[in-house]
Amino acid sequence: MSKGDTQLKIIMIQLVDKQLNAILEYNGYRGFGPYNFAYGQNASNKLIAYDEDAKAYFCDDNEFKKIKGNKHIFILEPVPLLKNRDNLNEFVK
Repeated sequence: MSKGDTQLKIIMIQLVDKQLNAILEYNGYRGFGPYNFAYGQNASNKLIAYDEDAKAYFCDDNEFKKIKGNKHIFILEPVPLLKNRDNLNEFVK
């Protein structure tokens, strides 16, 4: 996973799966983590990733549509500052 040209060391991800109406956390439990996780290929997904410095990054469904095969480098953006409930609701859409 990277931010532009910078490689990030991601320690945990949360996957917002709109088909399941759920947030799935991948933190290494049972072999599933930020570099090995399941997702709904037909679902609208948003990935939120946390690095070793506790900084949060995300990518939306457009990044998932680029996946070909089992390996993919996700291009992540910093999570914007969320000032209120409306900002949060808009972010998780």
